[in-house]
Amino acid sequence: MAVNLVDFSADEKAMVIAALEVLAKAGYDTDVFDELIRVDMPPPYRAMTLAQGAALGTSAFESAEMLNHVLEEEYLHLKQKASMRTISFCSSVMEPETSIM
Repeated sequence: MAVNLVDFSADEKAMVIAALEVLAKAGYDTDVFDELIRVDMPPPYRAMTLAQGAALGTSAFESAEMLNHVLEEEYLHLKQKASMRTISFCSSVMEPETSIM
């Protein structure tokens, strides 16, 4: 795990590392997280997906289970964003046919 952890307390860092290990053991490729950043977010917001990782708020650290859940959600968002980058659209297929009389 080469994730860059920014602005976490020592306890929060330990929780994040443990959560990433849980996800990895469950088969998730946690290398998708290049950076995780600790930020102030108003409740009930727990996290926000970033280009190469996620920002985590206080609500994400309510319990180990909550942090596991939050990181799993952020993982899925990052994978979805990555898969959308590989889809190309053809305008002729996407646009409805029109006829002028």
